[in-house]
Amino acid sequence: MSVLLETTKGSLVVDLFVQTQELPCYNFLKLCQINHYFFSPFYKIENNKVIYSGDPNYPNGVHSANHSVNKYVELEQYGIVGVNDYLEVDSGLKASEYNENPVGLVSFTTVNDNQIGSEFSICLDSTEPAEFESQLAFGKVVEGFSVLQSISDDTRIIRTHIIHDPFPNPPNMKIQNQKYFPSDIQISNFEENESSLEESTYQALGLELMNDLPHYNIKPSPRTLFIAKLNPITTSESLEIIFARFGEIVSSHIIIDAKTAKSLCYGFVEFSTKNDAEKAYGKLHKGCIIDGKNVIVEFSQSARNAS
Repeated sequence: MSVLLETTKGSLVVDLFVQTQELPCYNFLKLCQINHYFFSPFYKIENNKVIYSGDPNYPNGVHSANHSVNKYVELEQYGIVGVNDYLEVDSGLKASEYNENPVGLVSFTTVNDNQIGSEFSICLDSTEPAEFESQLAFGKVVEGFSVLQSISDDTRIIRTHIIHDPFPNPPNMKIQNQKYFPSDIQISNFEENESSLEESTYQALGLELMNDLPHYNIKPSPRTLFIAKLNPITTSESLEIIFARFGEIVSSHIIIDAKTAKSLCYGFVEFSTKNDAEKAYGKLHKGCIIDGKNVIVEFSQSARNAS
C-alpha cells in the first residue's frame, strides 16, 4: 500500500505499514483523499537529519491546520477514538523503536504522546534524531531519494496519489477535488517567504500547480499569449487561424486533459516575434469572442513554450 507525494521538486513514493500501523495509515490515507495536504510546505529542515510537512497553513497560524481526519469525519461510530481534532493511537510504533535504517522513515508528530494530527516528519539521516522518541512511524520513502535530498523550505506538496487504499471510506466522508490554487493563508505564508514576489508570480504559481510551469521562478516567454475560457469545441487549428492575422505563428495548442482527452478550455499561441505578440494582445485582450465565448487573452506566465 503506497502513496505518491507529488512535490514542486519531484515525486516521493511512500510505502505504508498498513499491517502493523493501521490507524496512523488510515489517518494518512483519508487525509490524502480529502486533499488536506495540498500546498503544504516542507519546514524545520534540521541539520539535514529530518524534515517536516503536513500542516498546510505553516507558518502563519502554526498548527492551525494540523488536523487528523477526525476533524472532517465523525469516527466514533466506527470505534475510532478522536480527541478534538486529533486521533488517539494507543499502541503505535515509536520511530525510535524502528530497527532498520531510518533514512526515509515517515512518522506522525504527536500531541500528548499518543495523539496525531496531519503533521509528519521524514528522516534524512541514518542517525536517529531526538524527536523520534515522541513520533509514531507509519511508512517509509522507497522511491525519490534524490528528490528527498533536494527538498528545501520553498518546496510544497502539489498532489497526493493513493496507489492503493485498503480501508473503506466512511459514508459521510466527502472526497475533495484536487485544488489548483492556494488559500489566502497559504498565499500570505508564501508571500512572507518570498517577499519580493510580484502579483504575476502567483499566476505563475497557479500554472505550476496545474503542471504547466516547471517552476514558478522560470521567466515566461514574451512571445506567447495565454488564452483562457475557450469553448470546448475550439481547436488548436482554429486558434492559429484567428491569431495568424497578427503575425507568424510558431505554435498554437489547446491543453487537453490526459485522462478524458477533452479540452481544458485554455491554450497558448506563440508568435515568432515579441512585437507580433504585443500587437495581438493590444487588439484582443479587452474583448475577443471565439466560437461564441468571450475569452481571456493575456501574456503567458507559462515557460512551456519559452525559448
